[in-house]
Amino acid sequence: VTESDLPTLSPEDIGMEVTVREDGRALMFELTKADDIALVEYTIEYEKEVEGEIANEGIFGVMNIGDDGITETDFREFGTCSAGKCRYDNVTSDITINLKVTKKDGKEYQVQEVVKL
Repeated sequence: VTESDLPTLSPEDIGMEVTVREDGRALMFELTKADDIALVEYTIEYEKEVEGEIANEGIFGVMNIGDDGITETDFREFGTCSAGKCRYDNVTSDITINLKVTKKDGKEYQVQEVVKL
């Protein structure tokens, strides 16, 4: 099953609130209506410039809401961080957040939110 085949929920349906960090180099999101959600798999996608070329980049993650009740992500960096030093991507597009939401009844949905930096 591809995500595009799943029924769609709006970001408002799950209380999705996106926060872009002040420097514009990371974002996080929270779900304020997650009572009936067991699992969220997410992809944060954007385009970046690398040596004059445009490349696609993706950040993947999972939220096990049913188990631990956590309904927000940490700030996810647009770049690579190691030993406390970060090399940030030169982001050239809006940020698209795609969620695959699994409800506690086993039904799956997709949610998409586009964020301007």
